[in-house]
Amino acid sequence: MASIVIEDIHPEDIALYEALALTQQAHSLLNIVRGAPSNIIGPLREACSTPQQIQPQEIAYKISKGAQKGRHDIQELKQRLNDDRIKPLLKEASNAELVQGYDTWTSDYLSLAKKLIANKTAQSQTRDIPFDTTNEATTILDNFANSEHELTLKLTTDEYNNSFPLTAKIGYLKLVIDRGDNAYSVQSAHPPNGRVPSLSQQVAEVVSKPPTSKRLSELLEMLEAYHDIDYHRCESCHSMIGTDFSYPLIRKAVPKPEEDTDTSGQKWLAYHEACMR
Repeated sequence: MASIVIEDIHPEDIALYEALALTQQAHSLLNIVRGAPSNIIGPLREACSTPQQIQPQEIAYKISKGAQKGRHDIQELKQRLNDDRIKPLLKEASNAELVQGYDTWTSDYLSLAKKLIANKTAQSQTRDIPFDTTNEATTILDNFANSEHELTLKLTTDEYNNSFPLTAKIGYLKLVIDRGDNAYSVQSAHPPNGRVPSLSQQVAEVVSKPPTSKRLSELLEMLEAYHDIDYHRCESCHSMIGTDFSYPLIRKAVPKPEEDTDTSGQKWLAYHEACMR
């Protein structure tokens, strides 16, 4: 299927894409329901082809399971078709000549709708968070310098006493943090070398995705969570290497459990980007 970039969608067209997502989901359910007879007849066909291996209880179980799944799928399809958002779409479509089969959908509108919702949430969260003032950022850096951290910072103080951009280093990750008009940005301190991006480049790309950080303290805490990048497994698939051969570079903060004696900061979980989709 073709890939659609969220940024290319005009705000006035969002409702249209959401409607396409609903219709696509109903169409997918319809194709699943079409397979219900095969799920019931399949065990009988298999038994007839190998009569010497017939086990009545197993065949009965498979038929019953296929019937139950078919009934569940039909009920789900009925609920979807009776949705007040779907009815007008079906009425409009019934007057047009339609393309048949899976080729009807040139894009995955359902996944796109989920991304649109996530994008709305991210934008809402970003608007609600106030940006650090210059004095607040300076205080955060002073407090950070006066406490123990695995993340080390190298400030760039000029004649105007600006602290940004600053270099952050943890393990073999080396990143540059800069302060923009309404958010902080993170880039790799290592120049690109060949087609394969360095780990610092990959981390910078992950950290820079919306919602961008408006709080320097939260950004520094997240970057420090990469101290275990060599061995922190994905919370979802429990593996170090993902299906796309990537490290679990996404860091997600959750409250620490009550039994944790270290009450400072948050607990950081690691995820592969593919496991978060």
